[in-house]
Amino acid sequence: MTVNNALDTSLHYRDHFPVFDSVTYINSCSQGALSYEVRAAMNHYMNGMDDRGSLWDEWVMAQEGVRSALARAFKTSTTQVALTASASAGINSLMSAMDFSGKKNRIVTTGLEFPTMGQISHAQELRGAQVIHVPSEADNTLDLKKVDAELNDSTALLAITHVCYRNGAMTDIKSAIKLAHSKGIPVLVDAYQSGGSLPNQLR
Repeated sequence: MTVNNALDTSLHYRDHFPVFDSVTYINSCSQGALSYEVRAAMNHYMNGMDDRGSLWDEWVMAQEGVRSALARAFKTSTTQVALTASASAGINSLMSAMDFSGKKNRIVTTGLEFPTMGQISHAQELRGAQVIHVPSEADNTLDLKKVDAELNDSTALLAITHVCYRNGAMTDIKSAIKLAHSKGIPVLVDAYQSGGSLPNQLR
């Protein structure tokens, strides 16, 4: 997508967000700008609770529709997509399901992460995990050589962000994944800030 095409697309959707009429809104986290369509969907759900009560079947199918749309967006199958309440909930589900009681007990993460990545990582210390933080450089980049130096036979997981929530610093995520996978280490990528903004393909 060219810059002009991206600008045209953003202007097309701008009118869908009433908050843009009064403020410059750049908070794209869990309290992102509310569109008319999202408000309408919320009202539809609440009205359905009043009119029909339990809407289990309807909203399970709606979630399946979301899973299908995400699978198409990330060029994968629906079997590879799970919906969670937040990125933090997803990180917690994954890490709490891992076994850190044996030799492979290290979680390697970085200084560019959203706080809950570190908090959830350190929570696993009660279960035997050792958490290693690779600091970012002065220019907010991540030196992958320093990451690689921390990946060893004791590493259970590399937990790393694609784009830093604080400053927009982007990590060469393909190279980071390649480094970890070459040593048989799974990778948890927080792509919250890049999902929908940059092409991402789940494998």
